[in-house]
Amino acid sequence: MGTLTARRQRFVEEYLADPELNATRAYERAGYKARGGAARVCAHRLLADPDVAAAIAEAMRERSERVQVTADSVVQRLDEVANRCLQAVPMVQSGLPTGEYRFDSAGANRALELLGKHLGMFAERRILEGGERPVRVEGLGDALRDAEVRRLIADLDARLADLGADS
Repeated sequence: MGTLTARRQRFVEEYLADPELNATRAYERAGYKARGGAARVCAHRLLADPDVAAAIAEAMRERSERVQVTADSVVQRLDEVANRCLQAVPMVQSGLPTGEYRFDSAGANRALELLGKHLGMFAERRILEGGERPVRVEGLGDALRDAEVRRLIADLDARLADLGADS
């Protein structure tokens, strides 16, 4: 593993400090400059860098040990939040029950969404450009990096071109 430059180390720190682990915001807060939508692309290239990825993984491991939070404990707490939010609370008016109930649908939805993402229940959808035409990619999650997907798209483009030449 190589040594990170000061700015890359700052990116790692900003990425880990971001509550949503937003790479684009971390990229900008680390002092990088990019025009237009390039910050997002550049930030994700940094995430794919082996040294940066290793530094992030190590920092997350250290943090997990330090605060004693594991994936299991987070999933368990999310399940508790979802169940709590789904509990029907009787509505009361003038001290008397109205017969109506309410629950925290927003809290339940968010906790269930996070649980579903953890379990891989939702297919990631994104548009990748880099071949002759944009390609919609679904259901890959984090299994493939953009570079690998671009290579697959280029291979597919070549095969389609060969098929077109045969006709």
